[in-house]
Amino acid sequence: IAFYTYRKNAFYHRISLKEKEDSFKKLFEVNPFPLVLTSMTDGGIVEVNERALQFYGVSKDELSQYKAADFYKSNEERIPVIKELKRSGHVRNHIIEQKAANGQYKWVLLNYELVEYANEKCILTGVTDVTDLKKIEAELIRHASYDTLTGIHNRRSGLMLLSDLNEKAKAAHDPFVLCFIDVNNLKVVNDKYGHGEGDFLIKRVCTIINEFIGEQDIFFRYGGDEFIIVFSQKDLNEVTAIWTEIVSQLSSDVQLRKKPYPVSVSHGLYLYDTKENISIEDMIDKADQEMYREKDEIKRGIS
Repeated sequence: IAFYTYRKNAFYHRISLKEKEDSFKKLFEVNPFPLVLTSMTDGGIVEVNERALQFYGVSKDELSQYKAADFYKSNEERIPVIKELKRSGHVRNHIIEQKAANGQYKWVLLNYELVEYANEKCILTGVTDVTDLKKIEAELIRHASYDTLTGIHNRRSGLMLLSDLNEKAKAAHDPFVLCFIDVNNLKVVNDKYGHGEGDFLIKRVCTIINEFIGEQDIFFRYGGDEFIIVFSQKDLNEVTAIWTEIVSQLSSDVQLRKKPYPVSVSHGLYLYDTKENISIEDMIDKADQEMYREKDEIKRGIS
């Protein structure tokens, strides 16, 4: 009687599980978003719906060749997800880049749920393609961080980068040189030849300066015709040599030599010593003062 009762209960349990699995598969297939069911043990793919096959560019016949890790940039990206699933049973709104079968990368928002399926612990993953949203986000960040006229960093993002560099320089005891730049006679060019010509002058000056600065340096528009370069890991002699090359290139540039107005820029340098207790505003002010000394000399024809 006990054996019969056990077999009967097991039989009904299998029927119940089968009914649940059938219902699960139906819900799985009708879901409008890509769904992937993978084994918690080895990451093998247990089930996918048609939307997921289309999204990842895989056919049903090819599924056996893939595991969950194959759609990640690296297996390390899955490790914190697995840890959190073991801890809480779910992971919400996880945004990463995943790759399709053709090697194309897409930004996705993933929601994971630890489920029981066919007497096995599995990971149910809901996939939402957010590639277009990430592109819009990147464009918004670009507009918020870069000057629309010159393409270099704007004041807000430039000062943020300078602040970060300042903290790193303090920690590493690594000085840097701040260069304050002013494009001379821009107002005269705007008034006499139009703002379009003034815009051209600013853009051309920035293009030339960009050719002489390194990737670790910071170049941003401080405002109007004023710009700042932060030369990282360089001393005053190195920066003076670079600036001499910039001025030489500005004076010999073919596009600028065709213009009916003189082109010149004034600059002031400030060497930041990490032993010195000084704010970023004061650094800029000191370089600005040096720039005005040079500008005054240019006006008086001394240099």
